[in-house]
Amino acid sequence: MPPLPLLLLCLSWALSDHDFHVSQLTLDENVAAGRYELTLHTFVDDVELAATLGTDIEAIDLNLLADNQHPLADSLVRAYLSETVRMSDTSALDIMGYEAADDPYAMYVYLVCEKLSPKPTAPRLVSSYLLDLYDDQQNIVVWKRGGETVDYDLLTASKREATRDE
Repeated sequence: MPPLPLLLLCLSWALSDHDFHVSQLTLDENVAAGRYELTLHTFVDDVELAATLGTDIEAIDLNLLADNQHPLADSLVRAYLSETVRMSDTSALDIMGYEAADDPYAMYVYLVCEKLSPKPTAPRLVSSYLLDLYDDQQNIVVWKRGGETVDYDLLTASKREATRDE
């Protein structure tokens, strides 16, 4: 039987890394409110790494969703998402908050943006979310209107725009 410290080290390594890089962004058009409500389902460690790139803060020190979350965590996550997720014909995305998902390694991020034009136009999403971080990153896009799914798309390193088909 391996010594306990070795076993714990192996277990922590296995739990902290994942072999695939995928997220899901659901964009629900709330016609009555004139806005889009977005829910991003993603891995916590990926958000921590992306949000701390180019800073003096180590990703492991961000501690998203923990009681000892870094004081700059919110602003770093907001800055990264504002830089990497945009929609055409809308106001800037406003991050409403985030919370743990049922999966202990995942989280939900909630965003909203107001439609700038009352005219019905096919919404367009431009996103580089994690695509510059992982070569194999895939971002599933689920388009909804009033809670009903109307279209799907997939963003990759070579495809960073999605438009809802009408």
